[in-house]
Amino acid sequence: MYLTEAFLQAAYGSSQVAALCPTAGELSETIDLAEAEVESALEMGGYTGAVPSSVYAAMADVPKIIKLAAYGAWLELAHLRNGLELPKEAQPYTRKIEDIR
Repeated sequence: MYLTEAFLQAAYGSSQVAALCPTAGELSETIDLAEAEVESALEMGGYTGAVPSSVYAAMADVPKIIKLAAYGAWLELAHLRNGLELPKEAQPYTRKIEDIR
C-alpha cells in the first residue's frame, strides 16, 4: 500500500477527501488508480524493488517520496473524476511522478 484513507484525511483533510470521494468505493478506486500510476512510474524509473505497492505492509514503511507521488496522483485523479481543476497549490505534488520516471 502506498496510500490509505487515514493518510489522505491527515494530509488533505477529512471533509475535502469526502467531498472528492463521497463513498468508500469511490475512495478505494481512486487510491487503486493512484497506486497503479505510481507503480508504473517506479517501474519506468527502474525502481522495481518498490513495486508492487503490496511490498509495503504498513504506511510507516513506504518511503516518503513514494507517499508524496501517490498523494499527488490521488489529488489529480480525485479532482479529474469530479471535473474539477487541480488547485495550483497541489500541482507540485503531481509532478513527483514525472521526477520518478
